[in-house]
Amino acid sequence: MIALLCRRHLRTGDSKIRLCFLHNQRFLPFSSVGDSRLEPSLTLTYLVNSCGFSPEKALEASKSIKLEDTSGSDTILQCLKNYGFTHTHIQRLISSWPRVLLAKERSLQPKLQFVLDIGVSALDLPDVVVEAPLLLRRCLKTQVVPSYEFLKGFLHTTGNVVKALKRSRWLLSCDLEKRMLPNINLLRERGVSDSRIAVVIMNQPRDLMQRLETLEEIMRKVEEMGFKSGSPFFLVAVHAISSMSKSTWDTKMELLKSLGWSEEQILTGFRRMPVFLASSEKKMKRVMDYLVNQHNLTPEDISKNPKFLMYSMEKRLVPRCRVWRILRSQDLVKGKEELIGMWRASEDDFLKRYVHKYDDEIPHLMKAFKGELELTWLPSSKSKQFSYIRCCSSLFFFEKF
Repeated sequence: MIALLCRRHLRTGDSKIRLCFLHNQRFLPFSSVGDSRLEPSLTLTYLVNSCGFSPEKALEASKSIKLEDTSGSDTILQCLKNYGFTHTHIQRLISSWPRVLLAKERSLQPKLQFVLDIGVSALDLPDVVVEAPLLLRRCLKTQVVPSYEFLKGFLHTTGNVVKALKRSRWLLSCDLEKRMLPNINLLRERGVSDSRIAVVIMNQPRDLMQRLETLEEIMRKVEEMGFKSGSPFFLVAVHAISSMSKSTWDTKMELLKSLGWSEEQILTGFRRMPVFLASSEKKMKRVMDYLVNQHNLTPEDISKNPKFLMYSMEKRLVPRCRVWRILRSQDLVKGKEELIGMWRASEDDFLKRYVHKYDDEIPHLMKAFKGELELTWLPSSKSKQFSYIRCCSSLFFFEKF
C-alpha cells in the first residue's frame, strides 16, 4: 500500500520533490496520516519552493525542523527581506540555524533593529547576522545589550564597537562578562593596560575567550621567553602562541632547527617578531631556501630579520632583489647588508631611495622592479661600462655616468 501511494506521488507531486525522493528515498522526511498514508514533508516542500533550496540541501535542513504551517515562516522571511537579506543570505541563515523559520517576528525584529541602531550599516547587517546566527537566539535585554555595553566600556565609542563587530561578528552572541572578563582581569593583574587590552578586543578577541587556565599557561611561557607584561610585544607573543596548537608549535620549532636555526636564534626571532611563526611550513622552507641558497644569508641573519619569512617572494623579496642587482652592477649599492636594508625598507622609502633616486641614470629601473624587464646580463661596472637589459624585443643599454 505504501509503495502504491509513493508511486502515485511521484506521478502527480511537485517535480522538485519527486527529484529529491528519487535521489534520497531512504532519508526523505514524510508526514503521516494514520498508519497507511505517507505524504512529502511540508517542511521539505517549503524549503524548496519558498526558500529556494535545492532538494538535497532542503533534505539536510529539514532534519532539524518540522513545520506545522507556513504562515509564521512567511512572516519571518518577509522580515528578513525587509532588513536587506538576499535569497543567498536567507539560505545560509537557514542552513546554519533551520529553526529561524519557527522564530517569532516580535523576538527577531528588535534584535535586527538594535544592530542597525548601534551603527552597523544596512549593507553589513545581513553578513553580521548570517556569520553569527547565535545572535538571533540570544535574549536582547539580558544578553545582546549587555555584551554591547561591555564592548563599549573598553572601546569607548560606538564606531569602535562597530569596527570590532565587522572583524569578529560573533561578539554580540557571547556572554562576554562571563567568558572574556576573567581573562581581562588576569591581564590587568599582570600590569597590562586597558588601552592595550582594547587593541586585543578590536583585533584578536578570541585570545580573550580561551579558558583562564590556558591563558595563564601561555602568559607564563611568554614571560619565560623574556617578554615583560608592559612590553608592546607581550600581547603579540600571547597571540602568536594562542593561535596555534602545541603540536603545531612543536612542528615549527623542529622545522626551524632542521633549517639550521639554533634554539637561541629561534628565541631571538620570536622576540623580534612573534607572529613570524604564523607563516606556513611550506612558505618558511621556500623563503629560507631563497635567502640562504641564492643570497648567502645565514640563520643568524634571518633570526635578526624574522619578518622576511612573512614577506611575499613575488611581491617583495624578488622584485627588490632585481633592483639591487642592477644597482650593484653599477656600484651604486653594496653587498648583502644593503640588500637586507632594501628588503626591510617600507615601500615608499624603498622607491624613494633605490628607484626614483636613479630615474635619470637608469630610467627603466621601475620596469625592472615591476618585472617588466628581463635581466639578461649585469656585469660589474669595473669590467664593463654598460649593463644590458632586455625589454620585450628591444635591448636597452644603461651607461654608468
